[in-house]
Amino acid sequence: MRNIVAVTTQLRAESAWTSAEAADTLDAWAAAADLFEQARDECTSDCSELAYAAVVARGKEIQHDPSLEQPEEKPTEPQSIPERVQTFIADADSFVESSPDAEAAPSVAFLAAVRFDNYGWVDESIARYDSLIQKNPAHEVSEFSANLLLDALDRAGRYDELVRFANLLAGNVPLMTAYPDLAETVQNILAHAPH
Repeated sequence: MRNIVAVTTQLRAESAWTSAEAADTLDAWAAAADLFEQARDECTSDCSELAYAAVVARGKEIQHDPSLEQPEEKPTEPQSIPERVQTFIADADSFVESSPDAEAAPSVAFLAAVRFDNYGWVDESIARYDSLIQKNPAHEVSEFSANLLLDALDRAGRYDELVRFANLLAGNVPLMTAYPDLAETVQNILAHAPH
C-alpha cells in the first residue's frame, strides 16, 4: 500500500505539470519540477517516472530563464553554475543513479555533462563524457559526447590529452564502427598529432 502523502504529492505534481504545459512559463515549470522532486523523494518504489519528470520539468524551467543564456564561446575555466542549473544536474544525476538502465538515462546523463561543459568545468564534463562513451558506445549520445570531449580539450589547449583521448577513441571499435564521421575526426586528429 502506497503512502497517502506520496500519492497526494504525485497527484499535485501531475496537476502542476498540466498547468505548466498550459502556461508554459518559468514559474509554472519551476513549480512542477519542485513537486516532482518532492514526489520522487517521497516515493518508496518504482520512482523512475517521477525522477524523469523532475528532470524534464527542470529543463523546461531553464529554457524559460533568459538569465541563463549561454555565451557564444564556451569558457575553459570553471564559471559559477547558477542554482537552477545545479538543481537540474542534481535531478539528472538522481534519475541516472536510480534508473541506470532506463532508456532515457544516457540522454539525461549527457545533458548534465553538457551543463558542466557550458560553464567551463572541462574536467568534470570530460569525465562525464568519457563515462557515457565507455558505458554506451553504440548510443548516439556517445558520438556527441566524444565530439564534445575532443572539443573541450581543444578549446582548453590540452593537446596532449586530446591526442590521448583520440587514441582511446580510435581503439573503441563499436563507437568507431557506429559513427564513421567521428572515426574520421579521430583519424584527422591523430594524423596531425606530433609523433
